[in-house]
Amino acid sequence: MLAFAEPEYLICTLDDWLDVEDEVDRYIMTGLEAVAIGEAVLLHPRCTWKKLTRRMDPNKKEDGFKQLESEWKQRHNLFNKIKKASERKRTRR
Repeated sequence: MLAFAEPEYLICTLDDWLDVEDEVDRYIMTGLEAVAIGEAVLLHPRCTWKKLTRRMDPNKKEDGFKQLESEWKQRHNLFNKIKKASERKRTRR
């Protein structure tokens, strides 16, 4: 299990929809698929949440394009963080 010694990110597939500004108290894992290919282990976790603590105001809801654009910017920022974290691991070795 050395492969899991230093995880920095675990990205789950959500079973239920969340809007961009919704907040939840915590996530609960509902399933986990794992595949070992040689020395690599691929995980596919699924989760949902326990309780919705803040719902986006439906009156402030953006139109579809603006919401999609906002979600893609957040996705891009997350991928940049993951890329930087993986580069740090490579330089430590």
